[in-house]
Amino acid sequence: MRPHPLLTSLLLCLLLLPLTALADDDDAVRLHLSAFSEQEVDNDLMRVTLQVERSGRDTARLAREVREIMDRALRTGRDHPTVKLRTPAYTTQPVYEHRDNQTRQTGWRIIQTLELESTDLESATTLVGKLQEGELRVIQMGFAVSDETRERVRKALSEQAIDLWRAKAAAAAARVQASHWRPAELHLQDELDGPPIRPLMARAMDAAMESAPAVEAGTSRLRVQVSGTALALGVKAEALR
Repeated sequence: MRPHPLLTSLLLCLLLLPLTALADDDDAVRLHLSAFSEQEVDNDLMRVTLQVERSGRDTARLAREVREIMDRALRTGRDHPTVKLRTPAYTTQPVYEHRDNQTRQTGWRIIQTLELESTDLESATTLVGKLQEGELRVIQMGFAVSDETRERVRKALSEQAIDLWRAKAAAAAARVQASHWRPAELHLQDELDGPPIRPLMARAMDAAMESAPAVEAGTSRLRVQVSGTALALGVKAEALR
């Protein structure tokens, strides 16, 4: 009985695969290497979260007051076109009072949130001061590296890290007396280590109500890590003894 053509092809591939691998790797040494490049980067993106809050029994009045305050804030923000504004959250919460071992509802609390983001730190800081005068409170402020800056720095660091990796691979291949070498695989990973976005304490917010806050954007550290495998080829057995 003649063998099936597909089975014949499969057996032929299984027989040839180890022979090919041996021919390719018999005189090769696998070099597992890593390299990195890093840089301090100025934080050029400012993020601020503000809130307006009103409490009482009349929910219609509370909602109207919150809406009027937020409308004024958004109109003020239009005078600063380099600053992005959005209102991501609006909540209505019951307010309870615990007295004489009993809990009863005494009113309502309405809170609306305004988020601000900009790479124009001067304009953003000025706007924050105006918004605080308009009865909004800063509850969170932080600085980061913008996507545009991160991509530009990451590209430069990636090139540096790859060059360092290639230099290490070439040195290692020469050390084992390889005739030549080539990269087999390469992995790049970037990490950004910056200051966390911190909530502001109530007293600090109250102290800043009458003026724009003093800010220091600081820096973040961007690091690009390169790891991978290089094949040192043409290595003589005696070179590894």
